[in-house]
Amino acid sequence: GTAHLTFDPDVDTIDVNTIQADPIFENPPSNLYATVFSFAPLSSSPTIGNGKSRFAMEVDYLGHIRDTSNPTIGAIENFPGCLTDGQGVCDSTEDCCSAHVCQGAGICSSM
Repeated sequence: GTAHLTFDPDVDTIDVNTIQADPIFENPPSNLYATVFSFAPLSSSPTIGNGKSRFAMEVDYLGHIRDTSNPTIGAIENFPGCLTDGQGVCDSTEDCCSAHVCQGAGICSSM
């Protein structure tokens, strides 16, 4: 048999619904063989808060609860204003972006 393709109305508006920008990952792989990297978006990433809640899972790849109204695009949720390595002072790990923990000196660092 043959398969018939049908028109997808979302394809017509892909340019409207697409962000073409550097996602600003914390530590993208430097090459195809890199073993240390992080796809966690930094706090300045255009992915933060630009996801669609109807497409977002309840928890992210790391098991953290997602922002239900304005999720981050991608597998790792970051909240606007969260802290990454050495940015500002944290009171708890909740102040830190995903894939980070608040250390004893009040500094977020990678897990």
